[in-house]
Amino acid sequence: FNSVHRYNTFDVTKLLRPDHENVIGVINYTTLDKRFLFQMTIIYADGSTQTVQSDRTWKTLDGEQVYRDQGNAGNSGFHYAPREGIDATKYPFGWNKPGFDDAEWAYAKEKDAIENLKASATLNTEMHLVKPARFVNKGNNSYFVEFEKNVVAGIRLDVEGKAGHQVEIRLGEELSAPETVRDMRTGNTYREVWTLRDGRQVLENFGYRVFRYAEINNAPDGFDKDRIWAVVLRYPFDDRASGFSSSDPVLNDVWELCKYTIKGTSLDVYVDTHTRERRNYEGDTLVTQLSHYCLDREFALPRYSVEYLYFRPTWPAEFKPQTIMMAWHDYLYTGNADSLRRHYDVLKEKKTFNAFINDEYLVEKPVNARGDYGRDLVDWPASQRDGYDFTTINTVINAFNCKAIEYLGDIAVVLKKEDDAGFYKDLAEKLRLAINEHLYDPQAGRFKDGKTSDHHALHASAFPLALGLVDPGLSQSVADYVWSRGMAVSVYGAQFVLDALYNAGRGQGALNLMNARDGNSWGHLMYNLGATMVCEAWDPSQKGNMSFSHPWASAPANAIPRGLFGIIPLEPGFSRIQ
Repeated sequence: FNSVHRYNTFDVTKLLRPDHENVIGVINYTTLDKRFLFQMTIIYADGSTQTVQSDRTWKTLDGEQVYRDQGNAGNSGFHYAPREGIDATKYPFGWNKPGFDDAEWAYAKEKDAIENLKASATLNTEMHLVKPARFVNKGNNSYFVEFEKNVVAGIRLDVEGKAGHQVEIRLGEELSAPETVRDMRTGNTYREVWTLRDGRQVLENFGYRVFRYAEINNAPDGFDKDRIWAVVLRYPFDDRASGFSSSDPVLNDVWELCKYTIKGTSLDVYVDTHTRERRNYEGDTLVTQLSHYCLDREFALPRYSVEYLYFRPTWPAEFKPQTIMMAWHDYLYTGNADSLRRHYDVLKEKKTFNAFINDEYLVEKPVNARGDYGRDLVDWPASQRDGYDFTTINTVINAFNCKAIEYLGDIAVVLKKEDDAGFYKDLAEKLRLAINEHLYDPQAGRFKDGKTSDHHALHASAFPLALGLVDPGLSQSVADYVWSRGMAVSVYGAQFVLDALYNAGRGQGALNLMNARDGNSWGHLMYNLGATMVCEAWDPSQKGNMSFSHPWASAPANAIPRGLFGIIPLEPGFSRIQ
């Protein structure tokens, strides 16, 4: 992002064979701008160095004859990922070993240098081989495979075959019948046909999918549970860095569900889901960031994901000011102001709604503004907006903008920008007073969806309460309303309902929502839908194309430490804590 191209660095010392010839090789895939760059620095015992680089002397083979494109495994509205029809009869087995005959391979074409290179800001994604938890012979050389949990992975097969024998592989997150994989609700097509060669062969995807179940049809004779693995990709994660156990088995399960989701979906940048969008959104990252902080001592991936969004903003309007909130969280949890210092101008100039503040100190803008200011979201999916009435003065957007301006003042203090600090602190207070004066309905004891609205969606009260913007004299009536409505929001809005209840001292209400087993609850996802990662919606009836791998639905992962136990940094880097 921001015209920067990132490269990964690996220590390959343990991969080298001393006193033997070594081979360097790669498998690359991209749909555009096909360029590759490699450099290895060798440090000898006497301190001298040698550099090996990719250049026109490298030999290449077009992989399309091996990985035959059988259509899109991704989603046509968001990204293309080929269904890999591997043809083992064309695969150059041994290409990555010394002595391979590459005489018929073409020399690489030299292209323009890749500009503005910088090292990866995060740790390298790791690969793990995971065995099935259940393996069922369905007869007629068809097999059902179940992994313990949903994975971001490919499939590896180690089989004995005959040339031309074709094996069908189906993957999915759900079952349509016992031992039968359901096609993905998201529109992804996880079906491939692999063609075998004679003899033993080990074949695997180069791309990744999201699945828990597999069907292997027309497998070769002798296929069994020891011949299949999920090739799992994930960011390094320390399981021992956090733990939670209580007398409530449902709450324990919810914690583990959310913890595994953060662990299992993190690669090199946060994404909405690896099934469909495969892109980073501000609102998603806000929740994922807080959950990750509470689960692992990991700050690089959250920071990179936040900084990515400074230059790659998404369409929802209120997601813009959330970027400032995430920037402040980064500083509060790390104590490191480097990112604030480097990106202050971006936060100040691109991430507020100050251009739309009217004479009453309310954000007043079109519901569907052009350019950088996007479309009002409030919640997603749309079915979970509690009938929110969209007006030009939107309570939710005003709440997020007010909190962002407050944090912008805090950031200015940290960076010793006294004039800015005074301006933003004063502005934040005027915005807060305006929200309480013009958007609160004293007769109903709750907030309206907008100044000209007479509707009171749960979001209009929960979001200001969660963000600490409600006048003390009004907070109890607002909290009563939030408590009374339960989880009348989505898995994203759940973060703010839980925060609102804990902020108002209604911890029992928050606990009741987290350990519920039915309705809009994480218990329903686990016990009724069989989810092992948190989902895009509480139920398919709310969003028919939902997926089962959304880290931004993980609110309990941070609400339990921050709310139930009240562990919050009061000063940067936890130098003082609640």
